[in-house]
Amino acid sequence: LQEIEYLEHPVVPVLLEMCRERLHSIFAEDCVQLLWVLSKIDEMKRPRDLAELLISQIIQRLRTWRCFEASNVADLFEALHDLRIDDQNIVQEVCQKLAPIIRAAPKTDFLRVLGAIACMNGDDRLLVRVHLHRRPKLQMALMEKLRQLAGLHSDLQSLSVLAYACARVGFEDEATSRIHDAIRDKMTSGSEKPSVATLCYLLWTFTELNVTQDWTKSLLRSFLEERYSRSKEEGEGTGRQRHRGEVLHDGEGIVEVDAEDDTLARRLLPGDTEGGNLLMRVAWACVVHGEWRHLVDLIEEAVGAFDGTLPRELLMAQQVGLQLRLEAEIQKQYAVPTDGRDGGGKGSTEQTGPTFSDLSADAREWMTVVLECPRQDVYVWKGGAKFRHMKKGGVRVRDYNFDKWLSECLLTMRIPHKSSDVVANIYRISVSFPLEGQCIDVLNFDDILAPSCRPLASAELRQRQLALLGWGVHSVHLRDLYNSMEDHTIRVFVAKIVSNFLPDAARFASPFKKDPGYFSTPRKERPQSDPEGADAPLSASPSRGGAAGSSSCVTTDAGAVSDMGTLSGEPHSPSFHQEGVRGEPEGERGNVESVPPSLVLSDRERRLEE
Repeated sequence: LQEIEYLEHPVVPVLLEMCRERLHSIFAEDCVQLLWVLSKIDEMKRPRDLAELLISQIIQRLRTWRCFEASNVADLFEALHDLRIDDQNIVQEVCQKLAPIIRAAPKTDFLRVLGAIACMNGDDRLLVRVHLHRRPKLQMALMEKLRQLAGLHSDLQSLSVLAYACARVGFEDEATSRIHDAIRDKMTSGSEKPSVATLCYLLWTFTELNVTQDWTKSLLRSFLEERYSRSKEEGEGTGRQRHRGEVLHDGEGIVEVDAEDDTLARRLLPGDTEGGNLLMRVAWACVVHGEWRHLVDLIEEAVGAFDGTLPRELLMAQQVGLQLRLEAEIQKQYAVPTDGRDGGGKGSTEQTGPTFSDLSADAREWMTVVLECPRQDVYVWKGGAKFRHMKKGGVRVRDYNFDKWLSECLLTMRIPHKSSDVVANIYRISVSFPLEGQCIDVLNFDDILAPSCRPLASAELRQRQLALLGWGVHSVHLRDLYNSMEDHTIRVFVAKIVSNFLPDAARFASPFKKDPGYFSTPRKERPQSDPEGADAPLSASPSRGGAAGSSSCVTTDAGAVSDMGTLSGEPHSPSFHQEGVRGEPEGERGNVESVPPSLVLSDRERRLEE
C-alpha cells in the first residue's frame, strides 16, 4: 500500500494496530518504515503513542547492533521532520554510527541523508554539528563523498542545493570550494539560468559562509535594483527581468534569471509564506553586507507575504528588526540625515540604514511582534550533565555546558557576574558583567564551520550587534575553553580575559598555579581559624563604585565558595572589596577607614592561610 501510494485504504489503521501489538519482535529497519508510513497518513488515523513506541524500539535495537543503511537513516530523519518529533536520543544513537553509514552509502542515498540533516530543527542539527566537529572519521567520510560529487558535471540547480545543504550542516572543505566556484562560473557565463528561489538560497549561502563577498554583494545589489527600481519605473511587477551582476575578476558579466512560471519573479501575494521566508533571507544578507538601499521595500514585501504569521527562521527576522532599531539609535546619536529612503535617494542610504520609522504601520507592528517573540534556544537551555565524564576521557557530546564552566570558575574568583544572560530578547550570552558593560561570548559548534573552524556570518553579526548595544564583547572559542578544562588551567584562561576590564582578576592569571579543574574531586574544606570572618557574606559593591546588593550580578558568600572547593588548593582572593569585614565587633576592626581595603583583605587571607 505504501509503494502504490494508497494509504487511504481502511485496512491501514487495522494493520498499524496489529503492528503495535507485536512491536517487541519488529526489527529497526521495519520500525523506520512504519514510522515513515505514519508520517504519510492523516493525523486522525494514526494509532495513539505508536510513534513514541517505534522510536523507543529503534533506539533499543540500535544499541545492540549496527543494522542501518543510508536509506534507513534518510527515511528516519524525513519521518521525524514530517511528524514534527524532536527526539535527540535517537539522533544521538544514529550520529554515533553515521561515519561508516556515509562511507558505504551510494550517492543518491548520501544526498538524501545530507538533505534530511539540513532540514532538521535547530537543536537536532546542532547535535549533528557537534558530532561532526568531534569525529574525524565522520569528517573524512563527508570529504570523500563531496569530493566525488564535486568531480561530476552537475547542473546549476543540483550544485545550489548541495551548497545550501553543506552551509546548513556547517561543513566546508576543498570540495565545497570547488562547488562554489562551479556555481559562480555557470551563473556568470550564462550557460544556465537560476530561478529566483535558487538565487535567494545562493545569496544566503554565500553570505553565511563568508565566501566571494564582493561578487555576492554586487549580485545582491543588482537583484534589489532589478526587483524594485525598475518595477517602480514600470508601475507593475518585476516580470521577467535580467539581473546584472558585476564579476570583479573576469570583467562585467550578466546573470540571467529564469522567470518562466516563477511566482517569485513577480510581487508576492498575501499568504505566500515560502516566498516570504526566501525574501527574509535576502533581507538578512542585506544587513550583513550593509546594503541598505531597497531594504525597506524588501521587508514590506516579505511582511505582506507572511500575512501576520511568523517566519520559519525567527532569528534572521529578529536580527533584521534589531538592526533597524540600532540604526535609529546611531542616527540619533550622531545626527545623521535620514532623507532619501525611497530607493533613489542620496548618499545617506549608502552609509546609514533604514529605521523603524521608515516602515509602514503594519510592518512596524509585525516586526515588533517578531522582536518580542521568545525563542526556545534562548530561554530553554537544557545544558549537559554536571561534570559527567566518559570512560575513555573527555566530556560526552551532549554535555557541553560551557555557561556553567565559566560561571563556576568566576565564582571561585569571587567576581560578580550574570550567567546565561539574555540581551534584547534575542541573544543569550554565556557570561555578562552588567556593572562593567562587558560580556564573554563563546563561539560554539553552531557558530563555526567544520573542519576549518571559521566563524559564520551569523556569529559575526551577533557580536557586531552586541557591540552596537554597548557591550564590550570578548570572543572565546569553545575548543580553547575545553582544552583549558582538560589541562586544568581554566581559571588562568578566564582570569586573563577578565583582567582586561577587572584588574583585580590579574592575581589569578599566573600560569604557575595549576588548577586541578572541575573533573577532579574537590578537596575538603579546611578548618578556618576565623569563624566570624568565614560566615561573613561578601559585599556586592565592586571596587569601581557599583550599587550594593545589585540583583543583576551573581554573588556568593565565603561558605558557598568553600563548599565548592578551592580548585587551586589555595585560599580565594576576592576581586571586589568592602571597607571592613562584616560580622566583626567594632573594637576588633579598629580604624578601618584609615587602612586601604586591599590590606585588610590581605590580612584576612594570611589568617586563613595560617
